[in-house]
Amino acid sequence: MVHRKWSHKTVEERLLVGRTAVENAKSDPVILAALTRYGYDAVRLDEGLGLVNGAEALHNTQKREYGEQFEATAAVKEAYETANREYGITLKLARVAFRTDVKAQQALALNGMRKRSIAGWLDQAVQFYTNLLADDALVAELSRFAYDAPRLEAEQTLVRQVAEAHAAQARETGEAQAATKARDAALDALDEWMYTFYEVAKAALEEDVQLLEKIGLVVPS
Repeated sequence: MVHRKWSHKTVEERLLVGRTAVENAKSDPVILAALTRYGYDAVRLDEGLGLVNGAEALHNTQKREYGEQFEATAAVKEAYETANREYGITLKLARVAFRTDVKAQQALALNGMRKRSIAGWLDQAVQFYTNLLADDALVAELSRFAYDAPRLEAEQTLVRQVAEAHAAQARETGEAQAATKARDAALDALDEWMYTFYEVAKAALEEDVQLLEKIGLVVPS
């Protein structure tokens, strides 16, 4: 849970505020001495710095994972557009070649609209090429349009590449979501630590506004 005072801050701002506060508190002997009286000695401050470092590392991981997710999404789009272009032409010719062959129409899923989702499209495309290549008679009939087995197998490979790219996208999406969850948990822990730290600092340094400002606390005049 983010404290209300942090709710308007970006992740980068929260990390910067935390790092500045803890490092300035450690490096200023007057602040450190005052805080030590209330249990916030150098060791305790290092705990806070560790939370900053940990949250920062997880934030960087989260950004990297989302970059990989965006890359995977682009790969799916590119693979799909390439495969669908070839599949669309071959499908049209197959509808012509097998317009009176009910069995072939059923086996190759020639009738009806193409499904819009990637999963649905893959189901239809995989069925088309798998059943087509499994029947030499069907391949022979399509050969009248210059579609031999190697050409059809090459198109089938394009479909497989869509499936592989789609699986990679799903994997990257899961990893990005997990990275976000871990990052947010680390930030929550840092926020809790900073809240208590600031409350202690206000008590320990209540008579020195400049020192409070040095660790990021602005006291209303």
